[in-house]
Amino acid sequence: MSGETVYGWCERFHRRYGTTTKETGEVLFGRPYASRQKSFPSELTRFVRVTQGRLGDEFQILMRHTPIGCYWPFLSSEQKDRVRKISAQGNGDCMFLASGFTASQLHSAHPLRCCIQCMDEQLKDSGETTWMLMHQHPGVWVCPVHGKLLIEFQSHEQIWTQPSPLPEDPTAGLRVRSQRELDALRTCAGISMALSRRDEVSEAGLRIATIDRMRSLGLMASPARINIEKTKKWFAQTHLGQCLGRSERMKSVQAGTWMRSTVRGARRAHPLKWILLWSALFEDESSDHIVRAFQDACTGLLTNGDSSQFRLPFEIAFMQGGAHSAPSHVVDAFDRSNTLEQAASLLGVSQYAAKAWLEQDPLLAHDWTDRIRLERLDHACDRLHLALDMNPTMSRAKMLATFRAEVEYLRAHTPKRLRSILDRIPARRHAQGQLFQWSEESLDQR
Repeated sequence: MSGETVYGWCERFHRRYGTTTKETGEVLFGRPYASRQKSFPSELTRFVRVTQGRLGDEFQILMRHTPIGCYWPFLSSEQKDRVRKISAQGNGDCMFLASGFTASQLHSAHPLRCCIQCMDEQLKDSGETTWMLMHQHPGVWVCPVHGKLLIEFQSHEQIWTQPSPLPEDPTAGLRVRSQRELDALRTCAGISMALSRRDEVSEAGLRIATIDRMRSLGLMASPARINIEKTKKWFAQTHLGQCLGRSERMKSVQAGTWMRSTVRGARRAHPLKWILLWSALFEDESSDHIVRAFQDACTGLLTNGDSSQFRLPFEIAFMQGGAHSAPSHVVDAFDRSNTLEQAASLLGVSQYAAKAWLEQDPLLAHDWTDRIRLERLDHACDRLHLALDMNPTMSRAKMLATFRAEVEYLRAHTPKRLRSILDRIPARRHAQGQLFQWSEESLDQR
């Protein structure tokens, strides 16, 4: 079906031809527990071969049939390459680790969602239902087509879950008490859908536009001075905050600390944070206007007046065109270096002179230090993942002792990513006595 997720396709296949949950997983992905990976599947290379490319190649499936679209614009080129590799031959559970979006400070679960009206239309058109991709993106709690609240399914059972008009837990979804709250959720869905269609995002542009808006509302004086208690109280009083505050799954949103890290750019921002923040900041505007303003900010198109005294140095440089003031050979030297000593060596100058270039070009200093920080985080995570891959029986104590430097760095900068690695349970492959005869023949009959 058009617009369905790869999980939805597999669930329909299981209903038509499957015997047991494990057998369907073995046939399609070579993994008996493939049904538990509802957002990002594993072994897409095998899936493409078994399905004879009916849904496209690995990358086409990833972009057209999984909710990676909202995360993709925020990824660096290295992270995008890592995501492609994992989706093709790795474990789908590691997708968020590869993309760097595990430590979101928000609710991390990704329940399946469906729309009753969409299911009615599917039954009329094809006689069966499926999971639609537009309902699975982060920040989508209402159907982008019908504007109605979605039904959530947070099942952890090892089954291929079928869409149903009856929720497994009637108290799990959001509860809307006013039209303004519903409008706020519709705005979130609109921003999420717009974000999923983008290839790149200017996080600096988003931060600058957000700072302007927060300053106009009296929520902050500068990026360096954001009152957590004040912003927390403000968000709780917004229509979106009131709606999310009634959900146990979204209680962490009320903490407010995620807003400061998002605006200041202290860590890679989760797309859901931007979606929530923009919907709340502009709640008095129409949904269409908010979505257009968000898209303009993503491209760095700013229309507000000069307010440079409220900006960080690198943000001022961004507003002036995003160009480096340092010569191109200096920028190139820092792009190729991971330490100040290396940059100085490439430039043929002292470290003091190399440091002076960073002081004269705030945008260069920001880009360089941000790149080094992210690369070091990725390198530390990669080393720990590789160690677990090479030695699945390694104890936690031994890993902490062997990779002390990597563990300490992750603990200081992104403890949730470290916790995810330490709690990781390696995927185990069990030999299957015999694959069923109907697997690929049934696919040809579809």
